[in-house]
Amino acid sequence: MEESWLPCGEVNLSTPLNVTIRPINLTLGFIVQIFKAQVNEDKGLRAKDVALPVFWGLIVFFGVVGNLMVIIVILKGRQLRSTTNVFILNLSISDFLFIVCTVPFTLIIKLDQKWIFGDVWCKVMHYSQYVSCLLSIYTLVVMSMDRYLAIVHPLSSVRYRRVRYASGIVAGLWPIILLMMVPVLLGAKVVGADACDLGYLVIPESKNCLLFNSKEFVVVFFALAYALPLLAIVIMYALMLKRVWTRVGLGVMNDTSRNKSKRKVTRMIVVIVAVFGLCWLPLQVYLLVQMVDSTFGREEWQQVLLYVANALAYSNSSVNPLIYAFFSVQFRRSFMQVFPCCFRSRPNKVTSARPLPSVPDRRSGAEKPDNTGTHVTDLTLDTEV
Repeated sequence: MEESWLPCGEVNLSTPLNVTIRPINLTLGFIVQIFKAQVNEDKGLRAKDVALPVFWGLIVFFGVVGNLMVIIVILKGRQLRSTTNVFILNLSISDFLFIVCTVPFTLIIKLDQKWIFGDVWCKVMHYSQYVSCLLSIYTLVVMSMDRYLAIVHPLSSVRYRRVRYASGIVAGLWPIILLMMVPVLLGAKVVGADACDLGYLVIPESKNCLLFNSKEFVVVFFALAYALPLLAIVIMYALMLKRVWTRVGLGVMNDTSRNKSKRKVTRMIVVIVAVFGLCWLPLQVYLLVQMVDSTFGREEWQQVLLYVANALAYSNSSVNPLIYAFFSVQFRRSFMQVFPCCFRSRPNKVTSARPLPSVPDRRSGAEKPDNTGTHVTDLTLDTEV
């Protein structure tokens, strides 16, 4: 899924960038230094060469900061009693892994046009990329299953929709996916420009960190990491929608706080799934077309399309924290409580709920505050319903 997945043959690429790489410090400052060096070396810089480091730098920044904040907020919540929170924690860890282990190195490859980190990290980068992608989509699958049970089988599923069961499912996902992606760990390696004859898709540069070009692997990964999981999710939400419509027709649907909580969490998960599908669709289609047509990728517009497809796919790991914050008032409150230094101008909205007007004490004639307000102390996107 790297940009270096281009057909062997006469690929019309720009002249390799002459950037001197010193000992690596993988920070945004290092990325900016490389970009400045590239600007000085190449006065005829194209629009995509300018936008690429800026956009990918934003992906790294918001992906690392956003997902790390989500992880901290959930772990610091003392009353974590939600299966949804367990799955969101796993999704944030997966996104954080993807951002840290993949995006900075891929950006440096795009700027310097060669791999400088050795064979071991080449394997680690590809392996972590595919593992985190599978973890994300199958976490969304189990989140959708949790919503399905809550909506379609609300009573019979109560005993199974517990934090300990959700934690067990998440713990089971990791070893299964780690084993599934062992072929990636074995197939990724640093190769030279003569590797076209060995079955690798390469850019004709000195060294590249690439994955063995197997059409069967591309098809299997598309099915397991995109098509089949999304199909299962669509089916589950179709059944949920049918159930909701049936309840509305029978007049049994009500607007209790519990039902509102269910619908709100369900809408949030639908948005997360839709964003995942839309972000990864262009890159998945690009790889399938490239597998069928070995000449695809030689034209300039096709290379630009790959830039955009990669950027969209990688940005998915950065937008999920924004979705959590948008859909959950509890998340925003918990975030402000964990990081009060960021919201010093509005402490009254962070530390406690807004107090209600005082009510008179009939016995003493004095006024006393109504203590019915509550204090939200943790991130709870939904209750155990």
